[in-house]
Amino acid sequence: MKHGSGTGRAAAAALCLMLAAPVSGQVQADAPPEDLIQWIEDGRLNEARARIAHMEADRRNPEQVLFLKGLVTSNGDSAIVIFERLLMMYPNSRYADEAAYRLGQEKIARGLYRSALRPLNEVFRKNPDPALKEKAQYAVGLCYVNLNIPDSANAVFRKIVESGSAASDVWVSARDRLSGQSGSAPQTGTTAQAATDSTAGRPHYAVQVGAFGNQSNALMRKSFFERAGYPVALRSKRKDGTLLYLVWIGTFATLDEARQTGERIKAKYGSSYTLVSE
Repeated sequence: MKHGSGTGRAAAAALCLMLAAPVSGQVQADAPPEDLIQWIEDGRLNEARARIAHMEADRRNPEQVLFLKGLVTSNGDSAIVIFERLLMMYPNSRYADEAAYRLGQEKIARGLYRSALRPLNEVFRKNPDPALKEKAQYAVGLCYVNLNIPDSANAVFRKIVESGSAASDVWVSARDRLSGQSGSAPQTGTTAQAATDSTAGRPHYAVQVGAFGNQSNALMRKSFFERAGYPVALRSKRKDGTLLYLVWIGTFATLDEARQTGERIKAKYGSSYTLVSE
């Protein structure tokens, strides 16, 4: 149950370079690819789906169409099927690495941590893009955290700290995990449900201080509040076809307690907040 809500960016720069240029004489449905990416980012998914359907009817660049369909589907299970199909049919596609990373993220969102390891490790093993490689490596670490394999998780986070850039928000989050500042593991899917079930069915409340389509932005917000001394959890969910990363602070027995903390955060940091329950 939610008392308020947010979305962010999804590999726009890479997609803009990768999408095919419009062909002369085509109808407005083939407007510049940048417009299509912006529509997806802005949540204009029906318009994006109509454009993708037009591209599919033209039978141009089928792996591009598959990838975009995975981005705009409103069903997470369908997104998993689409990205798996893309990787099976077009393993050497320019979209393969991003599709593998998103496949891992979709599985993490459903609590399928062990299953998420394979595509994420594949991205980390072969992708030349340092940013995507680092994000995939961190996601592998989170899978180990949720699988209760702390030695493997710490080994992954240590590699990020030793080889990554200190300017990276992923590097900061890995460092914080190694130093024990990160609080509880991100809770998604079955993990979040187990936490709820363990409290005799009573609702618990939290203060949501961010909802991002980009995991890196969520990690940066999470690290900020952790360093300020707050207990922070990273959750994920799908909304209108977009995978969102939610930053939650605290666990409160009453809505009033959560609101008081939210107001203190707003007064101290100027940060807006939303009250959520589970």
